[in-house]
Amino acid sequence: MYNTLKAPIFLAFLPFLAGIVYFVNRPSESILSLAPFMVLFALLFLIHHLYRNPSQSFARIFTLLMVCLFFLLGLLRSHQQTLCYREDFAGQYLDSARAWVLVLSEEPLERERSYKVTGRITAVLLPSRQIPAEGRVLLYFAKDSSSAGLRYGDKLLLRPMISELDGPKNPNEFNYRKYLGFHQIYHRAFVKEGDYKILGNEGRLFFKKIYALRKYLSELLEEKLPSESARAVASALLLGQRDRLDEATIHNYSASGAMHVLAVSGLHVGIIFLILQLLIPEFSRSSIYSRFLRPFLFLAGIWSYAALTGLSPSVTRAATMFSFVIAGSVLDRKLNIYHSIAASAFFLLFIQPYLITEIGFLLSYFAVLGIVYIQPRLYSLLYFRNRLLDKAWAITAVSIAAQLATFPIAILFFYQFPVFFLISNLLVIPAAMLIVSGGVFLFLFSAIPSLGNALGYFLSAVIDLLNAGIALISRIPGVLAEGIVIDIPQTVLLYLFLLFLLLYFARKSFAHLRIALLFLMLFAAITQYRSIKNRQYQGLTIYRIRGHSAVAFFSHKSAWVLADSALLSDRNALRFHMRHHWWNRGIRQIQRIALDTMPESFAIQFGNQKIALHRLPAPGRGYLIRIGKAAGSNALYVLDESIDRRRREMLLKRLEKLKLPYVDLSRSNALSQTF
Repeated sequence: MYNTLKAPIFLAFLPFLAGIVYFVNRPSESILSLAPFMVLFALLFLIHHLYRNPSQSFARIFTLLMVCLFFLLGLLRSHQQTLCYREDFAGQYLDSARAWVLVLSEEPLERERSYKVTGRITAVLLPSRQIPAEGRVLLYFAKDSSSAGLRYGDKLLLRPMISELDGPKNPNEFNYRKYLGFHQIYHRAFVKEGDYKILGNEGRLFFKKIYALRKYLSELLEEKLPSESARAVASALLLGQRDRLDEATIHNYSASGAMHVLAVSGLHVGIIFLILQLLIPEFSRSSIYSRFLRPFLFLAGIWSYAALTGLSPSVTRAATMFSFVIAGSVLDRKLNIYHSIAASAFFLLFIQPYLITEIGFLLSYFAVLGIVYIQPRLYSLLYFRNRLLDKAWAITAVSIAAQLATFPIAILFFYQFPVFFLISNLLVIPAAMLIVSGGVFLFLFSAIPSLGNALGYFLSAVIDLLNAGIALISRIPGVLAEGIVIDIPQTVLLYLFLLFLLLYFARKSFAHLRIALLFLMLFAAITQYRSIKNRQYQGLTIYRIRGHSAVAFFSHKSAWVLADSALLSDRNALRFHMRHHWWNRGIRQIQRIALDTMPESFAIQFGNQKIALHRLPAPGRGYLIRIGKAAGSNALYVLDESIDRRRREMLLKRLEKLKLPYVDLSRSNALSQTF
């Protein structure tokens, strides 16, 4: 591992990666603010080493310059790929634009009430002229006969209704604005019929063919697979189309630790690679066929499958990684696998630096590193003469290695850990190999009716069995450990602990073990400090959730949540808006109370505060909330977000007339107070 870090590819990749990470977490002025510091550091470094060992000075100067160069390259490349810093950024014309010219950059995704699609702005119409502009916008088209016909590449003239994306309104809520910003999407628009005009189609022929082929294959699955649930899983697993999956299926796969099989990624590309190895055998290693034609067929097969999935980021990453490994074999170079991984990551990040913000990117590369380094060592610990047991242990070793390498990132972003991932992966990985193989053969031989129908029934049966097994595992008590909260420093500490623990097993050095235990102790100390703070916390939060009323009272590690019954029954809304906040507060006991079952007006004594909730009469809705000490008169009035506009205006006028302090949640974020 130490020798690997000395390789030239790492000398370039690691500082380049550091430059990207620094830029993503700092403003655009970071390049100028960091330059003096880098120059000072370089001078001190050079003076120190020139004085100590002049014979090696030139090598050290060159190394330092290369590190600085690639760090600055990471900064500059990230700045170059950030649309909002460009001179022709469309966002600067929001107030003056009369219309926008944009092109749909993907196939519209059908939702319950709208079509969702990303548009690429190419020009803006000002009062006096039309000028080129660059930007991306998230579009929601109301469902009608016109929007149903929208396709990839359609060029639209859109009315000036684009607005900036909103940030999170509640504590610890998922920052969708930041997430889209990493994808260079800063604006959105809700479009109705008559708000736009189709000017033509400027889509690339290649992607038109790809989307047409995906549509054909999707219809083929609809035709050949008799089970509706099997069709949804097959579309996700084979084509990367997850919009047909119902909530129950997603929950079962997520809880059992098998969600990765529904996201087309490295596992699927690896299966395609194995299929290609079986279909394209190797003969003489020195022949032109084995050295050039066979690798070319591998590349063609892998990238053809990637194209079928719409060149999604996860498949593109995996295909790129395999391509670098195959290219190494063509060059007849015995490349270290870590070098291939680093080279593929370098290549992808140079094209799009913001891939570093993708959870899938991080999980993919850490999983591969875990499988490459940990799995062989873990697999060698046990030996089975029985071939079936040996294969089961190999799959188990892969699962353990991947989970060890990825669980800190998974917990950081998802707050959960699938306890029974070993059991689910013993079922999922063989089933995925059968499904991907069967799906490929179905696509190839569907023109033969009898064979196509047989493959369709086979696929449907395998997927139904897989769904049943996953559903059974997800019903095991304690299958999913939720509410695990760690921050970025703790994630880094966990990875440092794992790294030095692996070094201890590799080198049998107790110094590495002591360092690993030190990082573990620091992790435990931060965890304990947060637990003590949460145990001492007492307060309330009035959430801002569109169309809903919700108030939560926190005392130590218990919470009482008062919300309308519609919100309490909506699992997705609770998870998106509120549950992450509860987990960050360390809540272990939650009592839910439906506001619909409470009187129109009631009060709660909480600590030294009295909180009174008054439900507004029809035709209004929502609550007017008063917060103040029981014996005091300095009360704060809170207007719930769900109050209708007319009643809200009346209340605001009255409060302002009486000069009473108030908070209008329709214009501010959620209100939190500590008692």
